[in-house]
This record gives sequence, C-alpha cells and structure tokens, in this order.
Amino acid sequence: MRKLSIIILFILLSALAFGYTLKWPEKEPNIIQQTKQFYEPGIMIVATEITGTISYPDYDIIAPGAQPLGNTPSQPGTGGTQYTPQQLILGSWQSSGTIQNLGAYSASITYNSDGTFSGGENYPALGQTYVYSGIYSVTATTLTVNYKNITMNNIAQDLRTDNFPISFSNNNAFVINVAGILLTYTRTGSQLNEKTGKQPAKALLQGNEGTVQVIESLEFVPKEGASAKRIDKTVKTGMSGTGFVINPDGYIMTNAHVVFVSESEAANKIYNGLLAQAQDEIYQDVASRYNFSAAEKQRIIDALMAKFISYIEKNSSITGLKIDNYANPGILLPGQILVNVAWNADIKVKGNMIDEKAETISWGKDIAILKVNQKNLPALKLGDSDQLSTGEQIFVIGYPGTNVDILFDNQQTIEPTVTSGIVSARRTMTNGVEVIQTDAAINHGNSGGPVFNDKGEVIGLATFGSDKVQNINFIMPINLAKEFMNQINVKNEQSIVGTKFQEGVQAFFKKDCATAEKAMQQVLLLSPGLPYAQEYIKTCEEAKITGLYKEDALGGMLPLIAVIAIVAIVGIGVFYYEKTKGQKKNK
Repeated sequence: MRKLSIIILFILLSALAFGYTLKWPEKEPNIIQQTKQFYEPGIMIVATEITGTISYPDYDIIAPGAQPLGNTPSQPGTGGTQYTPQQLILGSWQSSGTIQNLGAYSASITYNSDGTFSGGENYPALGQTYVYSGIYSVTATTLTVNYKNITMNNIAQDLRTDNFPISFSNNNAFVINVAGILLTYTRTGSQLNEKTGKQPAKALLQGNEGTVQVIESLEFVPKEGASAKRIDKTVKTGMSGTGFVINPDGYIMTNAHVVFVSESEAANKIYNGLLAQAQDEIYQDVASRYNFSAAEKQRIIDALMAKFISYIEKNSSITGLKIDNYANPGILLPGQILVNVAWNADIKVKGNMIDEKAETISWGKDIAILKVNQKNLPALKLGDSDQLSTGEQIFVIGYPGTNVDILFDNQQTIEPTVTSGIVSARRTMTNGVEVIQTDAAINHGNSGGPVFNDKGEVIGLATFGSDKVQNINFIMPINLAKEFMNQINVKNEQSIVGTKFQEGVQAFFKKDCATAEKAMQQVLLLSPGLPYAQEYIKTCEEAKITGLYKEDALGGMLPLIAVIAIVAIVGIGVFYYEKTKGQKKNK
C-alpha cells in the first residue's frame, strides 16, 4: 500500500512540475479538442527581446525660474531658492487680524496655475461675508485681480479690476497693500523650503490644491557642479505572440509584427520601457509621500511624466541596441523566464505589417518565418484557405493575454487556449492583400497563432482586430503565407515524432493505454523532453493505479495475438487448399 501511495505522489508531483493537467477521456473528443491535443507541441510562444542602454544627465526637479540665491547679488551665499512671483503666488493663503473701523477679519484665497483665483473674506462686526473669483496676474511689485464674480451675503456685487502693491517676505508669506492697509498673507498647509538650493519634489508636502499646482509646475533640469553625472540605465523590453511549426527542421510561422521591429521602433520601445519604470517610481514616491486623493495623484503623475519625457527626449542617447527572437513550446510556469528557457530564433523571411502606397496606408503581408536549431519538431498540417467559405466554423489556438513580463518576470501560468467563431467575410485591403474576417476573438498574445478549419487544418494566422468594433477580427490566409515558404523552399511536412505523437494521442482518446504509452515512449526516445508526451504516459499510469484503465488479461498483447491468428488462419487455408488439390489429382 505504501508503494502504491509513493507512485501516486510521484505522478502528481511530476504533473505539477510541468503545470499541465491531462484528463482521462470520458468520451470521444470533438474536432477542436482533438486538434488542440494533436498539435500542442508544435504551437509556440514567440517573443522578441529588445535591449539597450539609455544615457542621460542626472537631474534636479525645480520650480520654473528657480535659481540658487547664492548666485544672485541681492542675497549672496544664503543657499535659499528664489522663485518668480508667478510661481510663489501659487497655492492657498490666509490672513486674519483687526482693521481699524472694520474690526476683526479673516480671509482666504487660492491662486491657480491657470491664472484663476477664488476666495473670500469675513467681517463679523459688520455682518458681512464676501465670496469672489476671477483671473489674476502678478509681477514683483503688483498683483492685478479681475473679478468675474463677487457676492456679499449671497448678493451679487459690481465687478471690477483692482491693482494691489505686493511684496514677498519669503517663499511662504506676502504683504499686500489694500487702500493703504497692509495685510499679511501666509501659505496654508506645507511650506516651501527656504534653505535648499533647488527645490525637490519631496519638499512639497501634504495635499491641497495649491500644493498640487506647485508640483505640477516643477521642471526637470540637468544637475550642475560637482554632483553632475550621467546615468546609464540598461532597459529590457519586448513583445510576444504565438507561432507554429510548419516543418520539422525548425521552421516556425508567425506574424511579422510579433518578431520584427526597425531600429527606430526598437529605440522607441526602449524609451517607453524607461518611461514605464519612471512612472512606477514617480507613482510610488507620490503615493508614499503625499496625502492626495487618487485624482490628485494622477494629475501629478501625468504632469511630471510629461516633463520627464520632454527632458529625456532632449538630453538622452541610446547605445548597445540589440534585438533577439525566441520560440518556446508548451507551457510557461510562474517563475520561468522565457528568455532563459526558450530557443533562439532567426528571421528567415518576412513581410511588412504596414504597407504604404501612394496616399493610402493598409495592413501589409504580415507574415514571418523563423528558424530554430531543432530537428524532429511536430508540424501542423496546412490546409487551403481558398476553399474556406463564409459562415464556416473556425477556431484559433494561441497564447492570449501575454505581455512583456513573460520575458523577464513571469508570474503566471502561460498555456495555449482556444477561441472559436465563424468566417464572417473575405475582404481585400486597399493594397490588394486579401484577409479573412471573423468574429473569433483575436487578442494580444495570440497574434501569429494558427487558425483551423473544421478538418483540423491550418487555414490562416490570427493577425489583428478592430479597436473600435467588437467581434471584427482578421486572419492572414495560409495560401498567402505559403508564398513566403516558397521563397525559402520550405515544405509543409510532418516528422516521425509528430506522427508518433498523434498516434499516441489518438490511442489515448480510445483509452488504449498500451498503444498510447508505447507511442509516447518512442516520441521521447527521438525527442527527449518534448512537451506533453510524458503527461500521456503519466496519465495512463495513474489510470491503471486508480482503476480507470484495466489492461486485458493477456497483458496488452492482443495486437500480436491477432497477427498470429491471421497467420494461422492463412496457414490452415493453404493446408486445406493443397490437400484438396492433391485429392483431385488422385482421382
């Protein structure tokens, strides 16, 4: 009993290691299930890795117009930061005190970066409360306010424009002269740093509209002086899709847009990879330092990212640009890094994703054929896309939903899935390229994957879908793809490994474990480590142990017995024939 438990445990652990659950067949599978299991070892994750080093000068984040006060004649060596009045006035301010003949008062006002303001004043002794808003401008000596709305105790007042003398005592206070009365306003909430030579984003603290606007106005500038240096950051990015084997000698077909990028496109992807990293860092910094709402955080991130993108575009360069292609059969488990386990692939021939002719832009012959250094790969059978009719059932097998993470930091199980639909129409693009329209889902990740007819033959490649309309997707016909095969003299052939694998799968469907195991053992002998083959052997062994499968009393030797019986019957027939012939002669 203990030995039996150990065997079952070994089978379960082995299945978990591969991450593929093969179920004992309860009934004869349909054409979709059969095709998927026949061809799974020949369907690949296809990926492109793009690597480059982006170099740019280290930077400070400062308010526009800010200069170290140590560089100005008026206040040498103080080490503070001098802002323009337009920057200093941004934010929320308050004032309170007593005014002769008016009594106590309190006031608050917010100046926005778009040139608008809003605020109010309260005079308890007079029983008057003012609320106002409008537009403003400010210089080093004058604040001009153009009121667009004024109410006193909710009663509208005449609109006007006022000019007030103003002076900034420091970064967090200003004095305004209102009809000879000097009123001091102080910044509410956090204070701008008075000592740091250049104002970093982290010095602007807790959330209010004024602070958000100040942060939105920050700019990226190269560091200066002894601390100035260049940053060299290696960025890895890429893209992924699906491909399938068309010839046992390592030829794999996919979409061109899955595996090919020009140098300029690759450079853009490197920049985008860097910006994605920077956005994550900015978001984490903002989220941890500031008590803003989600909307305020997003405003800050959007503003700072726009400034960072502009800074990088003006000051950076890329070196060491490298593009590599990979193909990997089977299932990718969490923690498995595609570029570490996949085969290196070379592009042997390709078409163009986009075809530009005259003044029109159209989808091109989006086909590519890769070559990996492998032999005896199980190939898929190609059909005739010209025979496909509108309304005919089709299905797509691929790896939808994959993204760049699978190349470097995969955290999910990636395995081929099936989507199905019908042929909706056949369309001719403006460049003369014919495509097949379908309602079968074509998502990011299964681009380049095989599309099958109801005979289990490949009749096209899943290629692209409409961004605006659901259930309108397009397939590159396999007959178009065959033109590329002809260019490099590649034939659609099956290997002995593919043939034996399909024999084993077919026997498994019939619950004939003796034939299935024998076929899969032959597969593994010819192609050690081929995905899925071992799982059929394990599933059969498990079925024997659990009683789902019972070998006949003759130990699975019925085929041999049948041959012996046939030979015996033929021998007996010959014997009686000769005997009868001899008897006739004697007569």
